[in-house]
Amino acid sequence: MNTDDILADPAASVWLKAAILALDGLDPVDAANDTEVLAELMRVRCDAMMANYCHPDRPEQPTRKCNVCRNLQTEGLKCW
Repeated sequence: MNTDDILADPAASVWLKAAILALDGLDPVDAANDTEVLAELMRVRCDAMMANYCHPDRPEQPTRKCNVCRNLQTEGLKCW
């Protein structure tokens, strides 16, 4: 898969296509670093949303484990 494939793909989001075009003129190392930061921010946001989904009323045994729960369990803590 390459840039042209994604830009031509009707299933690719408008946001992704705009981001690809915006990154095109940047230093590739800077662009890669920036996108990694953005991906981490979105992972944190997603984990927070999933924690809400997992524990909307703080049930005793959630049916799904979010990354927040898994990370805390690794440290011997509870998400709630």
